[in-house]
Formats: sequence, C-alpha cells, structure tokens
Amino acid sequence: MNKKNLTATAILLLSGFAYAADPTPSPQAESWPPPLRGANANGTVTLTTDEFLKVPLDLQNLRTSGRAVPFTVAKVAPTVDVALHNNLPNRSANGTGWSAWGDIAVASDGKVYVGTGNHGSNEKMPIDGGGYTFLYCWDPATKTLKQVADTNKILGVHPEDPKWSKMHARILEGQDKKIYFTLTLNDGGLSYKTKWTPHVSGGQLFQYDPQTGETKIVATFPGEVTPTTLMDTKRNIFYANLEGKTKHSDIALTALDLSTGKLIYESGHDDVISSRNFALARDGKIYFNGRAGYWKYDPDTKTIASMNLQIPVAPGFGKLIEGSILNLSALVSELQSPKSALTTYLRSQLTPATLALVNAYDSTQPIDSVSSKALATALQTDLSVALQSPAFYTEDRFPANSLTPQLQALLKQKDKQDTDGLNRMLLAAALPNLIATDMSQWMRSSTPETANGYIYGTTTSGGQLFRYSPSKNEVTILGKNFAEGDYTPVTILSPDEKFLYFVPGGHGPGIDVDTPLVQYNIATGERKVIAFLKTSIAKATNYAPSGTFGAKISADGSTIFINSNGSLEEEANPPKSSPGFGLTGIEAVHIPASER
Repeated sequence: MNKKNLTATAILLLSGFAYAADPTPSPQAESWPPPLRGANANGTVTLTTDEFLKVPLDLQNLRTSGRAVPFTVAKVAPTVDVALHNNLPNRSANGTGWSAWGDIAVASDGKVYVGTGNHGSNEKMPIDGGGYTFLYCWDPATKTLKQVADTNKILGVHPEDPKWSKMHARILEGQDKKIYFTLTLNDGGLSYKTKWTPHVSGGQLFQYDPQTGETKIVATFPGEVTPTTLMDTKRNIFYANLEGKTKHSDIALTALDLSTGKLIYESGHDDVISSRNFALARDGKIYFNGRAGYWKYDPDTKTIASMNLQIPVAPGFGKLIEGSILNLSALVSELQSPKSALTTYLRSQLTPATLALVNAYDSTQPIDSVSSKALATALQTDLSVALQSPAFYTEDRFPANSLTPQLQALLKQKDKQDTDGLNRMLLAAALPNLIATDMSQWMRSSTPETANGYIYGTTTSGGQLFRYSPSKNEVTILGKNFAEGDYTPVTILSPDEKFLYFVPGGHGPGIDVDTPLVQYNIATGERKVIAFLKTSIAKATNYAPSGTFGAKISADGSTIFINSNGSLEEEANPPKSSPGFGLTGIEAVHIPASER
C-alpha cells in the first residue's frame, strides 16, 4: 500500500452539495408507480391472512421428494405492511428497471431507511434514460414510506457527469445518528472505464440528517465506487470495498475515520477477492474474503493478515461471474481440449500469451503458486473482454434447453439488457462444472458477532449457512439455508441472539418458493417459515415481491423490514423488465409473539 496516496483516494468535504427534502414532490411527467390495490391514504396496505402459511406446490414436491432441507411453518400468520417506493419519475422500462441492491438501516429511533435505483444509463441525462437513485424513510408509527433524498437534485448533474443508477452498498446510521449511503454504477467494476468529471470524480459518501432533512456529500473516492460498506459506530469508522480503480477485479478494503475525515487504511487492490461482504467482530476487527480464504483487518495496528483458512479456487476470479468463483484447473482443462462450441469460442478469445500459459499449465500446481496466479490473472483479463461483447451469445453456444426460464426471458430482450451482466449469467449457467462447489469459506452475508463469540452468515455459492468463530478461527457449515440452498445476500441476527432470519433467492429465484421469510433457530437448527410473501401480497395488492438484498429487524425483535425487488401483476408490469424486477417496495412483517 502506498500511504502517500491515501488522501488522494478519499477526500472528506467540509462543505458539500446539500439538498433539503421538499415535502411536496416536484411534478412528474408520469405518475409511477400506480397505487397499490387496497392502499390507505398513506399508500400502505396491511394484511393478515392464513394464506401466508400455505406451502406452494413446487416446494411441497421438493419437500416430499427429500430434496428440500427440512422446515416447518409458523402456526400463527403475521401481519404484514406493504408500501411501494413512490413518487418515481417514470417506469424505467430499461431491462432491469427499478431495483434495490443493498442492505438497509434501522435507525436508533426505529425508523427504517431504504433505497432504490432505476438501473438506467450511467452516461445519459436522467430525462433521457439515465440513472436515478432515491433514499426513503419508513416510519413504523405512521406506516408511511416517504422519499427523503433525490440524489440527482443533490448533485445537480451535468450532461458530461456519470449518473448514479444503483444503491448497492449498505445504508448505515453513524455515531452522530445521521444516515450514510453511497451509490454506484450498473457495473462498479467498470469504474476504470468511466469518464469521471471534476463534479463527479468517483464514488461519493452521502450524509442525510433526519433532523434537518438535509443531504450532503461528505467524502469522495476518486476513480472508484463501492458495492459493500459497514460502520463501526463504536470507533466511528466507515469501511468500504472500493472497486474498479484500474481493472474489473481491482478491489481494496478501505477504512475512513469519520471523526477526522481521514482515510486511515487502504489495502492492496488485489487483497479482496469476493467483494460483496465483510464482517465486524466485537473487538473491532474486520473479517473479509481475501486471497485464498478469510483475512482479518486489525484497526489498532492497521494491518491485514491471512487467517489461513484456504479455499481451493483461483485468486482473481471473484468478478468473472457475479457471486461465483471459477475452478481454475477445470477451466484450463476445458480450454486445453474444448468439447463444445462455447469453450471453443472462449479459447479463440485468448491472446497468444495467455494461450501459451493455458497449454503449458500443470494442474498439480498449488492454487496459490506463481504460475497459477499468473494464469488466473491472464484469463481474468481476456475473458472479461469477451464477456463485454454483444457477440458472446449465439444459439449454438447456449442451446435454449440448457437455460433457465429466467435466462430465456432475458435473452428475448437482450438488446435492453446490460451485456456484460447477461453474459456472465449465461456463462455460469452453461458451465456449472467450472463453478467451485466448496464455497464454505466465502461470506456473502454475515451477522454481528454474538455474545458467545460467533458470526453467522451465508456462503457466496451453494446457499449454505455457516458459523465462524474468530477466537478459534473455525468455520462450521450448518447446512443449506432453505429448500435446495439459494443465494442469500443478507442474514439477520435477532436481538436476543436466538434466531437468524433471511429471505432466500435474493436475485429473483425466491419467487420459485413464494418468497419465504425464514427463521433459523440457532439452538436447534430448525428452519421455520414465518410467511410465504409473494402470492398472498400479489393477490391483495397487485405487487409481487421476488427477493431482497436488504432486510433488518426492529430493536425489540418483533418486526422484520424487507426492502424487496418485485413487479406488478402481468397486465400492469412495466414492459421489457427482467422477471422479478421493475419495481421495489418495503414489507414490514410483524412476527407473532408465539413464533419468536
């Protein structure tokens, strides 16, 4: 790490752009979204129905066949409040549409802060299809969801500026009781290709003051953005995984002291591999996904160290397929002797230098050897270029019968999709044998450390629950989180530390099992569904929640707040949106006392 560059990487602004939220929304060219069916004057629907406890047929069949991990269902249905993110400027029918990608915050006063973005173009002006992002506040006392920050108004964006389109990182309450959040691009890993300007020179840390309604920018990260943040309120340190400085896989763990406004640590830009999560222990240490396993950052010494929990996968592939790590030896074997149109094409995209490394590679080499790292880096560079090409998809490389219905639906609208993102999904679906199955040491979500010394969470791949002991440096796999195991970006620890809560299927597949809110009993290992949310809410309101990247629990443990992705009923759904996306909402699930 070059310590001379710290102040150039993050700059605290003593005065920044500021915007006080206008309680009267500005006139919109289009009223979006339409009101929920049955909503009250505040736009909220409150439901209590035994339909929440009905196991969907497909899940019941999995259960009967023994393929689903055992689970029970609550005996008493919860009450659920539902509201949509309102006062949006248009439908944003751009392929993904309105979507929520980051975790949320429950403030110390009980109010809940959530966000949404339109996945619009990062180059165009908002009125022409460019990016929008908004911060909202849910007031549990009045059951009202209110837009409190329009970041385009805060910034006063110019045509040449990059336009933020996603609120991907966690929303956080600081030691000062103010709300902190950052924004990102459709693909933050492409920061190095972004035309930054003096006005928007990179990622920005926003601060919203609930007392005044004012939002301002308090720090910038030139040339980089972050998909992942965390706050150590005891020490007043803001953490981020900054990405995309010089290449797609360029990720650095970064620590900013909010008391002084100074950047106090930045790791090397190849020290973080799987960037979407890190964990905070009670002693202030940060555990993250580093090269070949868990690593630890010590805020007292400002150093990082490997925990020597090794993972048999290649360093450098964390960004090749979102949420996955490629098995280097399996990939090289396919490239040395292509057996399909796809692997033949992939081999043709390699530079002569990379091809020479592939042909000479000895699969018995350790994964952390010099030759393995060199090959991993070369493949990362070459294949990342191939994945950005519209020519990547052809029917002979990706036969329709090998793709999921969701991918087939996306391909029908591929001219409206993010090319790089769609191609990564196709590659993961077509070559599942190249995805490492033992991902038990990669964190995708994590809880705070419990009083008895454990961090709980979910793995990046395979949908496994895990328990990690920082004092013993031991990981225990607790089994599939739900059904057959599904991607789960957020795990909640109850205040009494008796339960974990999560909604499996964060990227949309949760609708296949009716978007369940699952309670995991830490003492017994029992998985209990508190509510199947999708069908019941869709029937009552015309909004179908599909999955979430953000959920939190109230201080008394009685309510789970979920910031969901979803869509309206088919006849009202925005055209050209991805399945399970296009609109966002909040669900406040009030758990009966007998079920917790």
